[in-house]
Amino acid sequence: MSKLFFPFNETNEISLDDFEQKSRSLANSFQEKIKGEPIAFIGDKSLDHCLHLNAAHIAGNPFFHFNPQYPVKKWAELVDLLNLKNIFCDSTLFDKFDELKRLRPQVKKIQFKTSASALEIVPASPIAYYMATSGSTGTPKIIEISREQLECALSNIERLIEINNDDLFSHVSQLCFDVAIADFFIPLRQRCSLLFIPSTQVFSSLSLIEKYKATVWSSSPSLLKFCFNAAPDTKIPSIKKAIHCGEAFDQTLSQIWNLLSPGAELINLYGPAEATIAVSGHRCPNPLTELPIGEAFNKHVFKVTAEGELLIKGPQVVEKYFNGAGIIDENQFYATGDFFDSEMKFRGRRDDQIKIAGMRFNLAAIEKILYDKFNLTAAVQLINEEMVVVVSEKNIHKINLKELQSCLKDELPVKFIPKKLFIIKELPLSASGKLDRKSILALLK
Repeated sequence: MSKLFFPFNETNEISLDDFEQKSRSLANSFQEKIKGEPIAFIGDKSLDHCLHLNAAHIAGNPFFHFNPQYPVKKWAELVDLLNLKNIFCDSTLFDKFDELKRLRPQVKKIQFKTSASALEIVPASPIAYYMATSGSTGTPKIIEISREQLECALSNIERLIEINNDDLFSHVSQLCFDVAIADFFIPLRQRCSLLFIPSTQVFSSLSLIEKYKATVWSSSPSLLKFCFNAAPDTKIPSIKKAIHCGEAFDQTLSQIWNLLSPGAELINLYGPAEATIAVSGHRCPNPLTELPIGEAFNKHVFKVTAEGELLIKGPQVVEKYFNGAGIIDENQFYATGDFFDSEMKFRGRRDDQIKIAGMRFNLAAIEKILYDKFNLTAAVQLINEEMVVVVSEKNIHKINLKELQSCLKDELPVKFIPKKLFIIKELPLSASGKLDRKSILALLK
C-alpha cells in the first residue's frame, strides 16, 4: 500500500487512499467557501499543507507559494500584484503570516475542515498555479500556468521518468519552485509513496533517504551538492533514479552520484519556468560526465540560434507574463537566454544573468541597488556558487560588508546577498565602457 511520510509531523504517515479521500473532502469545502479564488501558501510540507495544496488543485483554486528566501516586504508586493486574500499558513510559520498581515491587513488565514458534503467537483478555474520568476531585471515576474499546460508537462515528464507504485519518491525541493510541483503531483498520479522533507531538515535529507529506503531523488543540482557536502560519507544505494532540473547537470554531479548510489540512473530535465517545469529530458546510466538536456518533448520544437541561444516553441510555453508583457516572438518562440553547444550541453546564460538553486537574477540589478543606496559603483560576481561584491580602492570608504548585507536583506533573496567583499585597484571596463566581468573574475582567481 502506497503511503505519504511526514517524518517531522505529528501524524508522520498516511495511506495514499486516506490522503486522497481527505483532499477531496477539503476540495468540497473550497468550492463551498472560496470557489475559484487564488490561495497562497506559507508552508513547509506539513501534512496539512499538502492536503490543502492537493485540495486546491482538485477544486480548481489557483495556488501560489511564497518563496521563503524572499523578504516579507516582497511577499506584500506579490499580494498586491495577484490580489491575494486567502493564505494557508503552517502553524510553525504563523509569525511570517502575522508580519505579512501587518503590511497587508486584507489577507486572511484559511485552514478548512474536511466537508461532509459529497459534491461532484468541477475545477472552478482554468488556471493551475502562479509562479514568480525573478527574470532578467531582478524584479519578480508572475507566470500564469493553465491546468492544460500543467497536465501536458506532467504527462511528458511521466513518460520520461517512468515511476510506479513500487517507488518511494523523495520530495526535497521547496514548493515555490516549479519542479517541486511536478515532484508533488506526479507521484500522486502514479500512486507512488512519497517522503516529504521540509526545508528545515534539508541537512538530514540523505540520512532520511537512507532510513526510509527511498528509490527516487529529485532536486536542483546545487541542492544535491549541498546535501552531499553536509554528509559526504552517506551512501544511499536504494536510489534507482536521480532526477535533476533547474541548473546544468555537470560532471561533478555525476561523480557525486557515483559515490552515493553507483547504480542509479541519471535523468536531466530542462525547462525555464516560462515553459512549465520541463520541456525536454535525457536519461542514462551514470556516464561520469555532464549530461545534455535531450530532445524536446512531444509537440515542442527547439531551435538554436547561430550564437547558441536556445529558442522554444510548444503548448507548455506561456505567451505573456501576468502583467501583460510578451514572452514569445512573432513565430511563437521563447528566447530562453540559455546557451548550448552542438551536443545540447549547457554553456552559459545571456548577458549578466545567473542562476542559483533554480532562481534567476541579473547581476546588474544588484549593482543598481548598491548605486542607488550608497552611490557606489561596484561589481557583483558569482564565485563558487557564492555571491561576492568587488569595489575599487577609491570607493572602499563608502561601504562595509555588514552594512551592505543589512541594506540588501529587505531587497533580495538570501542566496543573492553577497557573502564577501573584495577590493581591487580599479574596476576594469570593456571597450564599450561596461564592466569587464571576465577580467574581474581573472583578478579574483
